[in-house]
Parts: sequence; structure tokens; C-alpha cells
Amino acid sequence: MLFLGAGSVIHAMAEEQDIRKMGGLKKSLAWTHGTFLVGCIAIAGIPPFSGFFSKDEILTGAFGKSPVYYVIGYLPPC
Repeated sequence: MLFLGAGSVIHAMAEEQDIRKMGGLKKSLAWTHGTFLVGCIAIAGIPPFSGFFSKDEILTGAFGKSPVYYVIGYLPPC
């Protein structure tokens, strides 16, 4: 989904691929902005998106090995 969004931005910028020229596109590419936001939230593991459920299963398996692994996986990165 994020790759498709990146392609949409490049296409909207008339094939320009210089990232320094791609700022401020939220107004003109509202749908692309929304899909990027949903994709980022899903990857971050925020409920009710898909990343949350897969992370939940990983933590459940880690807890079966050792509660210490569960705590380490649950803590946010520093």
C-alpha cells in the first residue's frame, strides 16, 4: 500500500523523484495522504489495524517462552 502511495505521489509530481520537492502535498493529494496515514498506523501496530493483531500473537508466543521476553517486546523503543 505504501509503495502504491509513493507511486501516486511520483505520478502527481510529473515523474519528479526529488524528495525535496515533494512537500506540502496533503491538500492536492488528500486520498493519497489518507492511504499513507492508514498504512503507517497499520505498520505501527495501533488497534484495530492489522499490525496490532500480528504483534499481539508474537507477544503471546514470547510470554509462553518467558515473561521477560513479553515485557521486552511490549516496551516501546527508546
